[in-house]
Amino acid sequence: MRVLLGIVAVGALLIGLPYLVPNRPDASLRDSQAGRQAAALVQAYLMANECAWPTGWEDLRPLHEKEKRIVGTDLYPFDEIRERWEIDFEAAPVQLAGVPYPAGRPPFNVLRQRDGRPTYPGWEPNLRVYWCLRTNAGRQAAAMVIEHLKANRGQWPRSWDDLKAAFDTAVKEDGKHHCSFEQVRACVEIDFDADPDELAKAAPRNGERPFRVIYQQTGRTTRGIWDPNQEVFEYLRHTR
Repeated sequence: MRVLLGIVAVGALLIGLPYLVPNRPDASLRDSQAGRQAAALVQAYLMANECAWPTGWEDLRPLHEKEKRIVGTDLYPFDEIRERWEIDFEAAPVQLAGVPYPAGRPPFNVLRQRDGRPTYPGWEPNLRVYWCLRTNAGRQAAAMVIEHLKANRGQWPRSWDDLKAAFDTAVKEDGKHHCSFEQVRACVEIDFDADPDELAKAAPRNGERPFRVIYQQTGRTTRGIWDPNQEVFEYLRHTR
């Protein structure tokens, strides 16, 4: 009888174990994937709204329902993402973008896993939103530099006031800014002593950045086609 009771007890424990252990791998995986999707929704909203911060989950719902494949939110239903994660809808993107790059840890905690389970570091949603904000700031800086060059016969801007004057015309093809002027100043530095004629002579090799006159105050600057230096270089190369 004792043996039989022992077998029953062990069986009950094994059956109930998945419900008693909150940090089981499958839950952490779903949390991580849902967090990645929550970040994708926030990023898509930022990209579509000049980096204005969403005011609530209903701001994000249309992006999930209409553009699932585009923003990468087709794994889980919207309501499951919402159940697993919470978002600080009072956050200010200018302040978030200006946080120094904290290597090895999240820059802020505006996207939070509701049950406190650990998530996969490589999918950290706050870091994804952070680099989205900074990438937009870099691209806006490049757009302002280019607009200033156009309006001033190729002369390089000498101050932030010069760039402020170019902000209104420094827009994307859809007529929207990448982000606010204040967000750019919060995290971007520009070499106002640069010589555009010399910059145009740059000869980048093997995908290297042509020069570094627009850069983050701390941390890295986006490489590739969204590198603000590359955008300025392409403009100078075709106008010099």
